[in-house]
Amino acid sequence: MASPVNNTARTAVATGRLRMAAQQGRTGMLWAISILLALVLNLSLFGFMPRLIGRVPGHMPPASPAWPVNIVHLRPVKPPPPAEQEPPEPKKNTVPRPAARPAVDMPRFTPHLPAADLRPQLPPLPADLPTLALQTVPLAPAALPSQSPAKTPRPPGGHYSEGQLDGPLVALSRVPPVYPLVARHKRIQGWVKVKFLVTRRGTVERVSIVEAHPPGVFDRAVLRAVSSWRFKPGTVGGRPVDTWAQSTLEFKLK
Repeated sequence: MASPVNNTARTAVATGRLRMAAQQGRTGMLWAISILLALVLNLSLFGFMPRLIGRVPGHMPPASPAWPVNIVHLRPVKPPPPAEQEPPEPKKNTVPRPAARPAVDMPRFTPHLPAADLRPQLPPLPADLPTLALQTVPLAPAALPSQSPAKTPRPPGGHYSEGQLDGPLVALSRVPPVYPLVARHKRIQGWVKVKFLVTRRGTVERVSIVEAHPPGVFDRAVLRAVSSWRFKPGTVGGRPVDTWAQSTLEFKLK
């Protein structure tokens, strides 16, 4: 007994074959119709050709006679060269001279002044004028001040203090110290008293901490800042000298 699957497959195969046969039949019909139409079109064209040829006239009208044409080549005429023109002469800048003024005779005026007497006569002096008795006073030599001013004694080591200067120290550049981050976060405030030497060149050397509160918090920032300071050095007798100086720096939070 055949299974249903085999029957279905056989049916599908048979259906496909029928469709292919139908398509082949249609294709053959289309080819046959195309060939037939081409034959009909060619036959109709061949039938109309004799009629078209019969309408063309057998005798053509005679053409008009051709007249000969003579071609003459003319040479171009060169224009005459332009005549050379002489350059114009430059104009001379003539400045008119001013006309001479006529001489005018001016009348001369001579004043007549009376002769002056240059030796005036003074009245005679009276004979009874009083006479003054002059006394000679001996002059003692005055004590002259010492020409050389008293010099400030040179301190030991050659370094002066601010009180011994004739000309004071003048700060040219004082960079403030940087507030330490740890102290800023902990809200620590204080001050540092520092001692340093200002050289005759205006630089700062030998910086040391004299006193600090609180100790060890701001010392490093102060030493770094004071070392970069610059001064106009103090003078003694008009000459720059090395000078010891002190300063107190405060650290406060706003």
